[in-house]
Amino acid sequence: MNVQELLRYGAAGLLAFTTDFSLLYLLTEYGGLHFLVSNLIGYSSGLVLAYALNSNWVFSARRFENRYLDSACSPAWY
Repeated sequence: MNVQELLRYGAAGLLAFTTDFSLLYLLTEYGGLHFLVSNLIGYSSGLVLAYALNSNWVFSARRFENRYLDSACSPAWY
């Protein structure tokens, strides 16, 4: 991991956290949803955003040309 990837990783995490927390607050306070439902929606949105940013922007180098093959063939310990 180089410095550029580290900075992008931090920015992606901060953006995902901001999305999660903002949706939690807005949906609970102004949307009238129960806080657990708001939390589920916010967390899911932040998770999807973090995955999309990390796979497309942060870690753009791939071992395989096929994105799905790269994800399937990359175990956590690799």
